[in-house]
Amino acid sequence: MNDTMNDTLESLVQKTAFNIVAKINKESNEDRKKYFNLIEKALGVLANDGVYAYCIFVKYKEGENYFLEPLEGLINEIFGEESINSNGSKENIIIFNKDNAEIYFRELSKNLYKLLFLKQVLERVLIYARYHAKALSD
Repeated sequence: MNDTMNDTLESLVQKTAFNIVAKINKESNEDRKKYFNLIEKALGVLANDGVYAYCIFVKYKEGENYFLEPLEGLINEIFGEESINSNGSKENIIIFNKDNAEIYFRELSKNLYKLLFLKQVLERVLIYARYHAKALSD
């Protein structure tokens, strides 16, 4: 990767982390605390158990609007429209959104390099979101 791509990826990661926290920050004080704590837990699930477990966890905790929806732009920007398809044809291209996250991550897992790359990117997003949330709650 050249420096321009790193800068672009870094700015996308920062923007996504900011969007996660900004969306949470609009909630009531009690819900805000709940979702700020969920950032930490989601990071732990992602780091220990992977992308698919992260997806299941945030859906179970009813956090897909905060932890999946803001990822749409980031993931689709990174992998583009032709990155994930179920059988190699252009008709079956899967574009990431919060409603098809489980299917998308299952298809993505067929390419270990892309899966591991996405895991690293998502970890960075959640780390930045964690710091941003801590700064707001202090």
